[in-house]
Amino acid sequence: MTSLCNLAKHENIAVIATIHQPSTETFDLFSHLLVIGLGRTVYFGKTEDAIDYFESIDYPLPAHANPADCYLQLTNVDFVIDQEEGKQRVRELADAFAKSDHQKALLAEIQENENFPQEDTTGVKPGYTNGFAYQTTVLTSRAFLNAFKNPLAYWIRVGMYIALAALMGTTWFRMDTAQTTVLDRMAGLFFAVAFLSFMAGKNFNSLHGGLINFSLYGSGWDSGLP
Repeated sequence: MTSLCNLAKHENIAVIATIHQPSTETFDLFSHLLVIGLGRTVYFGKTEDAIDYFESIDYPLPAHANPADCYLQLTNVDFVIDQEEGKQRVRELADAFAKSDHQKALLAEIQENENFPQEDTTGVKPGYTNGFAYQTTVLTSRAFLNAFKNPLAYWIRVGMYIALAALMGTTWFRMDTAQTTVLDRMAGLFFAVAFLSFMAGKNFNSLHGGLINFSLYGSGWDSGLP
């Protein structure tokens, strides 16, 4: 989370994260907080103002308690004994926020942003900002760097390929070319293709995920909400 905060400040972008029961240190890293219960907004505003707001509606934060845990207990009705009582509490919290000054300030800010002149993007051509060669270079260097940092995930896989090559190579050692060994050859080819396809699929998923993330970042999505 610290890396995300530094990235948001350095690139001047917004980062939206859904997180459950974070530690107090992680909770304090968020600049704004959105608490939802039963599909309704219970609180939205600056994180540092949340404690004072809940205290103003008679839900003070207990001493030495994690604010995130307290807010989840207030809005989560899945583990309460009386479901109706829990739902009624969430409705009261949502109604209180709808009438609060925080909600009024939020609506005023939204109205102000709607009246703000928008940038004309009609002349922007669709496509990637970075070309195929640049994306391939960055992803390849990232893959090699990841391989050096995670020997158990990559270099052991290299050993598995070498062992597979030796195993499949010895399969054909002294095998007769008669008709009676056709089924043996088919079984060996099946297991070789199946194992190689599985390993190649795992590598493709990793590269494909990195390509999507890099393409979104390079195509201008980094200026909005990633």
